[in-house]
Amino acid sequence: VDTTACINAEYMGYQMGQEQATLNKSLLSQKLREAKARMGMKRGKKLNDINKKKKEIKAHLQSGNEVLALIHAETLINEERMIPCLDVLSMMCDSVLERLPLLIKMGKDVPPDMFTTIHTLFYAAHRANIDELVIVRAEIAKVYGKEFSQASESDPSIVNETIRENINVIMPESGRKVSRLLEIAADDGIKYVPSEKCNADYLSYKAKIKGIVIPPPIPTPIPYAPPNPYPTGPPAPIMPVGPYSFPTQPPTGPAPTYPSGPYPSASPYPPISPYPPSGPYPPSGGYAPYMPTSPPTAPPTAPPTAPPTSHPTTAPLAYPPSYGLPPPPPSYGVPSPEKKQDDLDDFEARLNNLKKMQSLIYAHLSNLIFKKKKKKKKKKK
Repeated sequence: VDTTACINAEYMGYQMGQEQATLNKSLLSQKLREAKARMGMKRGKKLNDINKKKKEIKAHLQSGNEVLALIHAETLINEERMIPCLDVLSMMCDSVLERLPLLIKMGKDVPPDMFTTIHTLFYAAHRANIDELVIVRAEIAKVYGKEFSQASESDPSIVNETIRENINVIMPESGRKVSRLLEIAADDGIKYVPSEKCNADYLSYKAKIKGIVIPPPIPTPIPYAPPNPYPTGPPAPIMPVGPYSFPTQPPTGPAPTYPSGPYPSASPYPPISPYPPSGPYPPSGGYAPYMPTSPPTAPPTAPPTAPPTSHPTTAPLAYPPSYGLPPPPPSYGVPSPEKKQDDLDDFEARLNNLKKMQSLIYAHLSNLIFKKKKKKKKKKK
């Protein structure tokens, strides 16, 4: 059925509404029966698709692939939502078939009990992807006019609730998809634990269904660095230090004053002071480290020894000295002349054997060819 032609016929029928005051009974009854039969076939096909989708989801859950399972769950939910729509539309087609004589009798006046039914068929004609319903809509629109046929688009509240909520393809909530995965896993005894994000979406979806409002999460405050527990004293005295002229005695003059305790009992760092380790030195408090009085010296090294000028006499040389040249390559794996001759003889013997086998094969083949020709001659005779 050409859907575009049906839509054009519907708009052309608006002009014919004044001339055609009654419905075409034979055409409507035929198309309504065909639409009902098509809905039954479509319903069976969708049920098969739903079973296949469930098997794919179970396989993904068993393998731990939650992302693909959620994608298939979205398609599964939309397919399952179409089943009640097809059932409701099939019953409405039966209702219109039974009340068709009354519709023809009343002309352009719609019966009050058929108002929702006809508007629902108009609303679902293109959305259900059923060509026969498109033709039914175009035929009825010729009588009831343009405003009546477009009323369901401008005001969907006059359409059946099941059709209005389920016939359109939607993007299901994440919590609804996780809920469907948990139902499928529970039916087959599959152990499925949602991830942290999916579990949060599932809980919010369940709370939304029950009417519980979950407050948004409280943002975690940014942690600040704690105050320094150690007391701070006066700045350390600045001492002029030249190259390798480090102080060995404490500076002259009054000693700096420090605030009275308490000081930390233990510190992860060694004490720092401008005084030598032998003391005395005041409590720790951010001074320059103790510097050595002399530059570091490298450890003494032994003078290099000259290499021996002659070879040891205990082990005789396998070859004469090469005076710095690399030794000759070893003679591993080099065959002797006797071995070469044996290999050559073996090769010749193998070659003679191959020639003998070749001659035997040729003789056998020629014998077979001769026998076949002989049989053909006998058959001809």
